[in-house]
Amino acid sequence: MKDRNKKAFIKGIYEYATSLKLSAFKIDLESIINEANTTDLSYEEIIYTLLQKEYDYRQEQMRKS
Repeated sequence: MKDRNKKAFIKGIYEYATSLKLSAFKIDLESIINEANTTDLSYEEIIYTLLQKEYDYRQEQMRKS
């Protein structure tokens, strides 16, 4: 994938994550993508990890309330 297309996809992902109020997802997105590139994570592992981080973040926010 060309860098230009990759950047457009990442920008779009950030926009969706913002609209869906996925705060932790946005925070961790690039680090998980970088990890996936270096450790050869599957798509399933990437999605699972991002959703897990979002879930953990929301649980922590609820505990703080």
